[in-house]
Amino acid sequence: MGGRTALAAAVAVWSGLWIGSAVGSWPAWLAALVAPPLAWLARRAPDRVGTVALALALMAAAVARGAAAHAWQRSATQWLVAEAAPEWISVRVADHPWKEAAEPVALLQLRATAVLPRGSRVRLRLPQGSDVEWGDTLRVLARLDAPRPVRAPGGFSARDAAWAQGVVAQGRVLAIAPGPPAGHLERATAARWRRTLEARFARELSPATREIVTPLVIGDRSGLGPDLDARLKTAGLTHLIALSGLHVVWMAAVARGLAALAGGGVTARAWAGAACALLYTAIAGPLPSLMRAAATEWVAALASLRGRALDPVQSLALSAALLLALEPGWASDLGFQLSCAATIGLVALGPRITGALAAAPRWAAPMLLPLVPTAAAQMTALPIALARFHALPWTALGANLAAVPVCEL
Repeated sequence: MGGRTALAAAVAVWSGLWIGSAVGSWPAWLAALVAPPLAWLARRAPDRVGTVALALALMAAAVARGAAAHAWQRSATQWLVAEAAPEWISVRVADHPWKEAAEPVALLQLRATAVLPRGSRVRLRLPQGSDVEWGDTLRVLARLDAPRPVRAPGGFSARDAAWAQGVVAQGRVLAIAPGPPAGHLERATAARWRRTLEARFARELSPATREIVTPLVIGDRSGLGPDLDARLKTAGLTHLIALSGLHVVWMAAVARGLAALAGGGVTARAWAGAACALLYTAIAGPLPSLMRAAATEWVAALASLRGRALDPVQSLALSAALLLALEPGWASDLGFQLSCAATIGLVALGPRITGALAAAPRWAAPMLLPLVPTAAAQMTALPIALARFHALPWTALGANLAAVPVCEL
């Protein structure tokens, strides 16, 4: 069966979700019907035939899953009318509101509404100074609009970007029904820790420093000004403010090191890394690229707890396949794609480049080795960036080699 069987599974799931978002209803029904027989064959057949049958079964199931998710999003948004009158809706806050901007932005999950199905996610601007936190349930007077599709060939599609996050509507909250927020675990823990960090940033950092530190540490990009945003894009460094493996792996490594210094063995180090990833996810919220890094850390910790060796590519593939099964829209999310691509470069190309440097002059190796991880990640992430942005800033390659180690520090 081999040591990287999850890689074929991840590729099958990802490909199936892409296909499912593009096909109609009857191919999706056909895929759903053929998936169980293929899964049965995978269990009964010899290893090689079973591996192929399992990959085909996963792809067929993913086609059905992707088509169903896309059809649900399309049917949900068709009921939204432009310039519709505001209505009172019951919602639950599904993530940390971004409060760096004058008007906070929140991801809300609908509990009761006359327009959209129950469970739909909407992203709304809140009134200034709103004391809303992750986990709150409230009634709001909101105007909902459908995200706009691409308006020019090759341009940005707000609808596709929203659908990748599972968001079917956007708009603005005009009023929030009075009443104290209910006590819940998210407000008492993760929300309090995050607001403490934000208060510390506001007290200790200058506005210019805070503008880049806040998105780099907790992922809130609502306060990112147009000038800094344009400079990051021009230099090809926008990906640095997308929380990913750079953050989780570094903090988990520190946690494992502290556990080792305290005398902890393999089990203690595994629990320390997993707990650190969970803590960061709680503080920053379930962002796609961050969830990929956290899930990979959890899979690696589980392997350590069971005393099993785990290939890094296998760990990445397992985490990607599981997350895509739960959130099919993430297959089209740029942050999730770049996070997976950069990690593939780190674990697959990085060791090969390091080995090739053994033949370099003795004086050159110490200078080149620190640049290997960044170069390896860029080699696999660059095709996705080119396909999405249709341009390559000439400063990107050199700027990343210097900026990534600085952000780590």
